[in-house]
Amino acid sequence: MRICGVEFPGGLIEAHASDALVLFVGAGASMGPPSSLPSFQALVETIRDQSNLGAVIGDVTGRPLDELLGQMADKPHNVDVHKRAALLVGKPDSKPNKLHFAVARLAASKTVRIVTTNFDRHLETAIDQTVPVYEAPALPVGDDFAGLVYLHGRLGQEPRRLVLTDADFGRAYLTDAWAARFLDRMFAGHPVLFIGYSHSDVIMKYLARGLGRAKDRFILTPEPDSALWRQLGITPIGYEITPDGSHENLEQALAELAAMSSRGMLEHQEHVKALVDQQAPSLIPEDMSYLESIISDEQTVKFFTKFAQGELWLRWIAEKEEFRVLFTVATESKPTAWQLATWFAENYVTEEFSRVGLAVATQLGGHLGPTLASAIGRHLVARSMPLSPGIRPWLPLVTRDLQDRRPNFVDFALEKSSAVDDKESALFLFEHLTEPELRLSPGYFNEVFEIGLRGDDYWLRQAWRSVFQPVLPQIASEILAIVDQHIRSADRKLALVEDSSQARRRPSLYRAAIAPSPADDFPGPLGFLVDAARDCLEALLEAEAMELAGQYISSWASSDVLLLKRLALHGWIKRSDVDSSGKLRWLIDTGWLFDDDLRAEVFELIKQVLAQTDVQVANELVVNVAVSTDDRSRRWAFNALTLIAQAAPDLASAQEALAALIAQDPGLAELTATDRQADAEAPQLPTTVEDLRKAIDDDLGSVCGLLQQYEAFDRESTTSRRSDAIRWESFGALVSEVVGERPEDGFAILGVLGSDSTEVARLLIHGWTNARLNIETAERAIDQIVRLDLPSLVPYITQMLAGPASAPDKTTDWRAVPGSMALAKRCWDAIDPDAGMGQRSPDMVSQAINHPAGRLAEFWIAAVSEHWNQRGDNWSGLDSETSNYLKMMLNCGDVRSEMVEVIFAGSLRFFHRADPSWCEEHLLPRLKWDDEARAFRTWDGFLSFGMWTNGLLSAGLLGGLIETVAHLSEFRSDRGRRLLSLLAGIAIYAEYHPGEWLPQFLTSAKPEDRREWANRIAFHLSSLPADGAEEQWQRWMRQYWTDRLDSVPMPLDIDEASAMAQWPINLSTSMTEGVELALRHAARLATPPLVLHRLAEASSEEILRRDPEQIARLVAHILAGTESPCYTAFELPEVLEKLERYGASEASTRDIREQAMRLDIQIS
Repeated sequence: MRICGVEFPGGLIEAHASDALVLFVGAGASMGPPSSLPSFQALVETIRDQSNLGAVIGDVTGRPLDELLGQMADKPHNVDVHKRAALLVGKPDSKPNKLHFAVARLAASKTVRIVTTNFDRHLETAIDQTVPVYEAPALPVGDDFAGLVYLHGRLGQEPRRLVLTDADFGRAYLTDAWAARFLDRMFAGHPVLFIGYSHSDVIMKYLARGLGRAKDRFILTPEPDSALWRQLGITPIGYEITPDGSHENLEQALAELAAMSSRGMLEHQEHVKALVDQQAPSLIPEDMSYLESIISDEQTVKFFTKFAQGELWLRWIAEKEEFRVLFTVATESKPTAWQLATWFAENYVTEEFSRVGLAVATQLGGHLGPTLASAIGRHLVARSMPLSPGIRPWLPLVTRDLQDRRPNFVDFALEKSSAVDDKESALFLFEHLTEPELRLSPGYFNEVFEIGLRGDDYWLRQAWRSVFQPVLPQIASEILAIVDQHIRSADRKLALVEDSSQARRRPSLYRAAIAPSPADDFPGPLGFLVDAARDCLEALLEAEAMELAGQYISSWASSDVLLLKRLALHGWIKRSDVDSSGKLRWLIDTGWLFDDDLRAEVFELIKQVLAQTDVQVANELVVNVAVSTDDRSRRWAFNALTLIAQAAPDLASAQEALAALIAQDPGLAELTATDRQADAEAPQLPTTVEDLRKAIDDDLGSVCGLLQQYEAFDRESTTSRRSDAIRWESFGALVSEVVGERPEDGFAILGVLGSDSTEVARLLIHGWTNARLNIETAERAIDQIVRLDLPSLVPYITQMLAGPASAPDKTTDWRAVPGSMALAKRCWDAIDPDAGMGQRSPDMVSQAINHPAGRLAEFWIAAVSEHWNQRGDNWSGLDSETSNYLKMMLNCGDVRSEMVEVIFAGSLRFFHRADPSWCEEHLLPRLKWDDEARAFRTWDGFLSFGMWTNGLLSAGLLGGLIETVAHLSEFRSDRGRRLLSLLAGIAIYAEYHPGEWLPQFLTSAKPEDRREWANRIAFHLSSLPADGAEEQWQRWMRQYWTDRLDSVPMPLDIDEASAMAQWPINLSTSMTEGVELALRHAARLATPPLVLHRLAEASSEEILRRDPEQIARLVAHILAGTESPCYTAFELPEVLEKLERYGASEASTRDIREQAMRLDIQIS
């Protein structure tokens, strides 16, 4: 970037913008007035003269100055050079000069990092803020520091600490090496800009000895051609000394660079607007250099694209590498590429400037890079169709340069095109998107090539319906030419890569029929082309374009492309210029009768024309079909002759040939006879609830007979027909529905069939499960159920006892039914204790509630609740019988206990309130992690449904929750979120002070868990009134946050700090205090941006009114830590409008606008 005649390299600008640059300042910075301090050589000369050693030391020019000072300090002269130097540099009339202030301002625009070999304190004075100051030899770590470092000491120290003589330099850089260590790490970790040094400075001698690994290094110098810079690996930045010997140009350039670095986004926008509004590029080099930096920065390029328009600005930017790269196909896209590409598309792919845009594209090589091609493609889709002649040339450029990327917007462009108003564009896009491509796909043994179309099948069909079908008669011939070529091309490509006929057959194998067919819901990779060819051919035939249609049919029939042969057959089926006999004669002559690949269309042609065919030709067909020599061809002939016999029942030759074929191979007849017999013998089943009710009322015995057949039907047999299975299952569902409506029908059915019909019993139990039975009917149902085969029915019975999850108010409360507990106990004993034992599912709760033992656990919880309600104030805990039975369920040592543990743990709060001692003895210990499998399943149950009480926390639940934090990765994510939500609620609402347990939680939790917990705290705070949030702030939150900022017990990371940044908005009198704590750590918008969502809610109006200034400071801080671009802050404009309305200061809202601009968030 060119500033005040000085060309600052892009690397230097980027280093400063990224907050990495170190300013390394030498004696030259303090020589100009009003500082007026001597150079190192002048300092040596003054000390020499004051010590009357001129005759001894002589002329110092070009000699090693540090060694001369050492000579003066040594015997016999014993000059106190350190004290003399301190006095000379510390003269009271020396003040900071313009260069000091420029350096200070440049440093202060980012994190201040200055290193100086000067002793004076002028930079310290010039920096208008408090920064850490380090003085030799107590230096910071070189690659991790901020502040001002006096590398060789500073005034105010004991003078002997100043680095002056060769002995001092030796200790600093060689023996003690504290300066060398600092510089080694600093150069390795930071880019550096030297200011105020010349090639003869002493420091350069020592740097030459030790400069190894390093980031970029730059020096501002009036001697840019010195060979020393190249030797040291330093990039010189030249500036001119004025005729009077002043370094004024350096001061101005640094001051302007500092001013530019301090600009906010709004200032950059206004400056760019002022430059670009001139319509023609400025002739001032600095202005153009500034714009070049603007277009190379991802954050600021949007200002150029917002205001720059017209041919002159396009011509200007076409010379810049940042833009030229858009026209380079193989070059990786730069961060600014998309914004520049979109700008070009929107401004120069237009009627007015398309010619200019094409000229620039030609000038830059005639190709579009992927980013530019995508931007133009999207722009074309967004335009209203049809495309004008001036815009159309961009279509082939876009499709050519994106041919290996398949962008969806080209599909959209076809769907939006018009075959009437812009036929050329529509056909071009159609041809492009339907071009077949080879794709390598995995096979069973090795990779295989598959063929596919460039476009998406869905969008192609959408475009076909909306764009082409309405005008198909007019353009069918043009489309058919494209489709014909593409199908042939697909075949050639497959033949190229696979030397087998099977590869060429594959596209046809996907296709059941050329005509529309339900079997072609997935018509294969070339399915769209086949459909398009068929539709176009039919359109030609309907338009009586017989000559052209006939040419295609003949060409396809003579082709060796299988799909084209099938299309030819379809054409013969549809054509009307040849009679039925002619069609059949043609088919016979093709020799295709026994070609399996053509069978669908061959059979369809026979079926369509046979009834109208001359008997002689039909008989000839029969003769050709009946010639069969092996099992395969006989089966094919049998199917064909059957079809012929059905199509022409009076054709005697077909009947005779079929009979002869069956006589030759009787098994052929059996295959079809079996299916016919099954259909004839299938019972007539009721198909509606009304039909079944009537059948039960009219003839219960017949219905029971059908149910016996239902019981006997073999659902697992491979010989059972799918149609039969569907019919029987539908009948069974009807039975359950009727029994649910009329429970007594179930008793009647059991009365006829008895207790051995397990499948029927399942239907009846299912019906009773979904019914609301009165007590008498429910008792009768239980009496019937206990007589059944319980082991085979226990899953259904336990589901009934537990009650369905849906519509519990419409079903029976079985816990109140006498006999239900006895039935539950018998079901328990009937459960297979070994099935699924020890299996650990990621979702133990789902496993438990779908297991008979888990359902029984739910039943017993409901039964205890009913007993408790009945006893009321007289309740004193579980009675001994229930207590012992529940203990038995927990301790039987098989899969049943495992399922009970899961369900009981989910009701921990219920059991602790019902009987605290029993719960603490028999349930709480199961949450301990000494048995990991047991702990996992019980915690899975608790974290699904469980709730805490202060009593449970005291009894050990709190310790268990904290211990479980370390195991969160073992659980499903929703269980983990529940645990963190519980702990957040405990921090807010429980009697326990969070300080007693939070340190253990923090050390056990992963960073993402700590972040989620902080989010949950924010959620709970949002539901509290302001005084409630204040109470929590004073109780624990303020101290907790302060400790965390001090890394107690561990430091915050940015995501956790971002979650905590939501907390202050819920405060009232302490909001300022909370915001100040939030501002002490970097934060950013989360996804989703919860803080903005909270502030945008209507219920947050009072929060915004309470202290809009503090809210604005908080929002600006969070935005400052958010990376660009940000696509989730859509609520920010609304929040900002409210903050301005309620009185936030202009400075605070300006900060928000600055950050919004940086993040590409549109603010009005």
